[in-house]
Amino acid sequence: RGTDQDGVDGVVFNGALSCQLDDETEILLSGGASDGDYDALFGPGIGIANIESRDEFVKLDFSHETFKLQGFWNRIDATAYGPSVQPALLPANLDVDYLSNVFDLEGQHSVDVGTRNTILWGGGARYETLDSNLLPASDSFRSETTWTIFLQDELTLLEPLTAFGTIRLDRHPLTDFNLAYRASLLYRFLEDHVL
Repeated sequence: RGTDQDGVDGVVFNGALSCQLDDETEILLSGGASDGDYDALFGPGIGIANIESRDEFVKLDFSHETFKLQGFWNRIDATAYGPSVQPALLPANLDVDYLSNVFDLEGQHSVDVGTRNTILWGGGARYETLDSNLLPASDSFRSETTWTIFLQDELTLLEPLTAFGTIRLDRHPLTDFNLAYRASLLYRFLEDHVL
């Protein structure tokens, strides 16, 4: 815990625990929390606000051979207060509460098809919530769910040249479904250099 030269007062804690189950399987659990009190510019033309914030996260990674799964939770609980220089936009005494939670799960698996071709597939989902007194009282709590699935083909054409083709389907509440595809070539002209 400490205060630096910019007036930030806070505590930060992070930790991780790893477990190697066998040569091909590993579980990693990490997490952290921070609690801070600082002054910040609260948007253009609004003024300086004092912000008290507590952030927390937990992350779990699992890998087995070519399968990977990752999940995390992130929470931000903040309060901003102070005088407003824009009373037409915000109350003269700023008092904003903000609470958000994000839950995310992603997975992917790759399969070698022959010696020059690798298929990678996977997907993910995210659930987010927001509760704030900046939102209208009738709608102060909001949530949304997004998800994605993808398929990628990696083909080594010649030893330094690799072709990639990817197709991806996303779902978002505001944009509905979105289908995207991409193709690219990667040329590895040195061990650690690609073009």
